[in-house]
Amino acid sequence: MLSELTGSYSVSVDSKGRIVIPTSFRDLLLAQSQGQLAIGLDATENCLVIHTRAHWEELKSVLVGMKSAKSSVREMKRILLGSTKLAEIDSSGRLLVPKELRMIAQVEVNRPALLMGNGKSIELWKIELFEQSVTAIRSKVREGDEHQQILDQLDY
Repeated sequence: MLSELTGSYSVSVDSKGRIVIPTSFRDLLLAQSQGQLAIGLDATENCLVIHTRAHWEELKSVLVGMKSAKSSVREMKRILLGSTKLAEIDSSGRLLVPKELRMIAQVEVNRPALLMGNGKSIELWKIELFEQSVTAIRSKVREGDEHQQILDQLDY
């Protein structure tokens, strides 16, 4: 189980749609999944999520097992199952990010982007959208919502 994917790195998408996976992430992903990954849309944020193939298969199994009678289940299946593509780290340490996913997440070719470790997965963000998300989260913390409760549990 991946629990060490932490930290953030500036990356750039090359003209062929590839990003270089930073060494610390790459070493862990190669050791734990032989570089076999899955990349898709995040269900709640405007970013992409990169999972190891094994972690994706666990998530997929749970999703597929959910009954689609509820519209919320169908919507989550549409976003998560419908967008996720299987991928792998190439011999040069790069990952191809599908064009349709880049377009939805607004990650542009030859522009800086941000890879953010999130414990079991990695998020790929357009930097400006990440900054907007952080500003919104900090506002919620100042208002004392459940984000503040999480920080209180951490004694942060």
